[in-house]
Amino acid sequence: MAASFVKNVGSTTFSMATTASVTVPAAGVASGDLLVVEYVVNSGATAPSISDTKGNTWTKRINDIGADPYLTVWESFISIALVSGNTITVSFSSTTGAFGVEQFSGVATYDAQNSGTGSGTALASGTISPAGVGLIVGVGAWGNTRVRTEDTDTNGGSGWTSLTQLSPSSGRYAAPAYKVTTSAATQGYDPTLNTTAGWAAVVIAYNETASGSVPKSSPMPQLLSH
Repeated sequence: MAASFVKNVGSTTFSMATTASVTVPAAGVASGDLLVVEYVVNSGATAPSISDTKGNTWTKRINDIGADPYLTVWESFISIALVSGNTITVSFSSTTGAFGVEQFSGVATYDAQNSGTGSGTALASGTISPAGVGLIVGVGAWGNTRVRTEDTDTNGGSGWTSLTQLSPSSGRYAAPAYKVTTSAATQGYDPTLNTTAGWAAVVIAYNETASGSVPKSSPMPQLLSH
């Protein structure tokens, strides 16, 4: 079963709050699908946590990287389907920012990840070498108002598709993107900005679901250095 993007489940912004939630829309989220959450704030004082109405297991894949903006990425291979009106909630120390939720199907397991931080116009996640074909998710975050140009790399047989950009009032932005590959190839996520800013960038690979197989729960993430 080929990996594919299903929908943006939702996104929200918050200002000096301690929790924020996205409400699942009418279409719901099917059991077995993958949710990826990107969270960007102007303060990373306390590591945030995430939960949903049905008690699905969430893995913090990228842990609070950057130095304003701060970027965190979670994933959940949904075992209990979410229905209209259910919520996905992030809890944190009082801060300002935003988070968004992306839904994918045809994904079996987590494969590999990398991340980078810096300042300038060229974001660079570092590279990974996926074991096979599947889904590649990239997220970039940056401070202050900038115009992002999407990564044009087509390694693996597909170009990057931009998803909903988060634009909170704090002026710290995050923008996810994805590609579905048809061959194993080195991957990285490297969009650019029109002017210099502090940034963080991540790239994550997921294995495609084999025909007739059932997606499995994701393993615990590798430790990342700050």
